Amino acid sequence: MTAPEDQAPPPDDPPEPVASKKPLDDPPQPVVARKKRPPDGSTSWAPPTASPPSYRKAPPATRPVQPPGQEIPGEDRSQRRIAILTGVTVPIVLAVMVFVATVVVGPFQEDVKEGVSAAEPPVRVGIEESWNEDVDMGWVFDEPLSEQALNGLRNLPSTPRSVIDFAADNGGIRYSSYCLTSACDAARTRFKLSLTGRKRGEVRITDVVGRVLERRKPPTGFKLRGPTGGAEEIEPGILIFDESSTMERLRSLDESERPGRAYFDEKFVYLTLNEPIVFEILAVSSTWDIDWELVVKLTVDGKAEEMTVRSDGTPNGEPFRNPGKLYDHAAYQGSYECEVGALTCEPMGGL
Repeated sequence: MTAPEDQAPPPDDPPEPVASKKPLDDPPQPVVARKKRPPDGSTSWAPPTASPPSYRKAPPATRPVQPPGQEIPGEDRSQRRIAILTGVTVPIVLAVMVFVATVVVGPFQEDVKEGVSAAEPPVRVGIEESWNEDVDMGWVFDEPLSEQALNGLRNLPSTPRSVIDFAADNGGIRYSSYCLTSACDAARTRFKLSLTGRKRGEVRITDVVGRVLERRKPPTGFKLRGPTGGAEEIEPGILIFDESSTMERLRSLDESERPGRAYFDEKFVYLTLNEPIVFEILAVSSTWDIDWELVVKLTVDGKAEEMTVRSDGTPNGEPFRNPGKLYDHAAYQGSYECEVGALTCEPMGGL
């Protein structure tokens, strides 16, 4: 049997698919087509030379040009609004921050440094007696002195300090006489009013007024006059309460020490932060024994305000008191005088 001639080679394997050339985020590994297998096992093919396929780089994305008259797509419209809002909002926020730091935080820090509280009134008030021991040495008492007090008075040294202490211990109402008429029978009381600004900005005192709370007949229990010697030079304001007074404005004293014009019609008084202004105030009554209080009128940054002040510097404390008309010694149930240079106080008439 004759052997067949050369046998035909086996059919080729089907080619494997070639990867798509569509660009990807990460380039794929190159795919190399395999050549046909050698016709028999004794022959081998040379290894294939692989060369990576070439890929075109995708062009950068561009914003489509919007033809005139057509609506802007939603995404572009939102981005445009955000850009506009950012451009407008950022300068406003920065301006507000600068304003707060300059106008609010700065003054607040200064107020803390100065001890100023927002809850505090715009003016701090102080009251103190300002008696002149050369002239203000008279007292009247609501009731007659007890026998024990009289014995102490008879043996009391005739010195200003001794008389002042005795009168205070026994409830005396201090005064000095004031001459509204030739009789010089008006009682004068006096004190110092200090006002200290406690607010930044403009604080102006526009008026000080005495307001009557109650009237009574002048006391006639007892009268005491202490040693006096000398005169005084003062520039106070004065309140004159007459028989029908309910409100009296503080007035200036003229060159002859007579009541003149309303004090704050002539003077403009402003308060600065933590700087006090002190007023010497005289209150005079030739008629009733009165309880009264002060009303301080202010403008604070252009707004009108009022403060009530009583004898302890508060709005609700003990009122001021003026004993009113001074009578001749015979009208009292006892009257003593302590003269300068005398050893003790002795019964004496007169005002």
